[in-house]
Parts: sequence; structure tokens; C-alpha cells
Amino acid sequence: MKEFCFALSIVLVSIVAANPISHQDAADLPPLDQVIPDSEMNDMSVGEAFAHLLISNHITGGMALSFVCTPDGNISQPKHFFTLSGLTVRQALDEVVRQDENYQWKQANQMIILYPRHGMPDILNTEIGHLEINEEKYTLSAASDALLQLPEIKARKAQLKLQEGTKYIIGGIDRLEMLKSKVSMVDVTMYEALNAIARVNGSVVWRYAESHCNGENLVNVTWVVR
Repeated sequence: MKEFCFALSIVLVSIVAANPISHQDAADLPPLDQVIPDSEMNDMSVGEAFAHLLISNHITGGMALSFVCTPDGNISQPKHFFTLSGLTVRQALDEVVRQDENYQWKQANQMIILYPRHGMPDILNTEIGHLEINEEKYTLSAASDALLQLPEIKARKAQLKLQEGTKYIIGGIDRLEMLKSKVSMVDVTMYEALNAIARVNGSVVWRYAESHCNGENLVNVTWVVR
């Protein structure tokens, strides 16, 4: 009898091992623990790959990027090849960031953030008194533009000798860029404000880029929605 019970236990363990997680169980996993079935990304920067991972897995986040000049006077954005099949989203984010020692990522308040290892860019820590956006048909870009025009942000840009870079808009407005509800916040930092705007829509990624090249110090805030 003991031999039969032992044999039965081995069979049961084998069945469990062969089917560790059902489709329903996988759907119930947190987004960062979902397994990526098949993913290869070629000729992408760390920022591009990071944003693609978040958007394709319906995760809301942000990126604070900082660029410097290459010896030939261009902005440096090295491209990489990523093979991420079979990894969880968390492991894939680790693998992407591993390609650039200047960056790290964190999870904070249901947001996934990519930022420099030496800390957030100074302007993102600027405190603002009030931001209110309640107009119809406002876009994410219009919301972040309004944020950049607040007196506190403009004063800090002047102190840091930062200028807004040129934005290029091709085609019409993506419907995913339309702000889904009004935004109202008091006594927050620019970083917290961008997170709040992103959470209104969900599954979008704000992208703050600061570059120092050829005597110009430029900033831009754009959005990744697909």
C-alpha cells in the first residue's frame, strides 16, 4: 500500500510539473510577471525598446533620458538587438537596461520609470503650485506643453539654461493621444505631474529627453502611445 501511495504521489507531481501555470493563472499574474512569448527587437535604442515593452504589455510608465554629443557632434543613441522570448516582462526590462549602464528602472505608484543612475534630471524635481486641464479634446502633448509653460517650470528652465527643442508633427492626431479626463493637481513636482497625466489615459509612456550638444541644452516632452 505504501508503495502504491508513493507511486501515486510521483504521478501527481509529474502532472503538476508538466502544467505549472494554466492560461487563466497566467492572465491573473501581475503585468511584470507575464511571460513574453516571442519577441525580438532589432536596431533599437534602450529607450525605444523600453517604451515598446511597456506599451505592448499595457503598462503605464515614463522615461527620463539624457543625451550627450558623440565626437563627431551628433547626439549619441546607440542601437541594439534584443532577444527577449521566454522572459517575464520584469526580466526583459532588466535585459534592456543592462545594455546601457547609464540607466536604471523602478516601479513606483503603479508606474514603471526609466531614469539615469545619477538621478532624475533637475527640472523634473521642480515643484509646481497648480496645474488644471479641463478643456475638451485636449491631447497628452497639449497637457505636457501646458506643464512646460507654467511659471515655475519656465523659471527653472532659465536657471538651468535649457531651451525647448523643436517638435515635428506628421499627419493627424492619434486618437490614443486624446486625454480621457481632466487633470487637476496641487503642490507636485514636474515628475509627479507627468505621472498623473499618464495615469489618466493608462498604457502610455511619457518621454522626457534632455540633450547637451554643440553648445545647445535642449529639452522635449513627447508621448509614446503605440
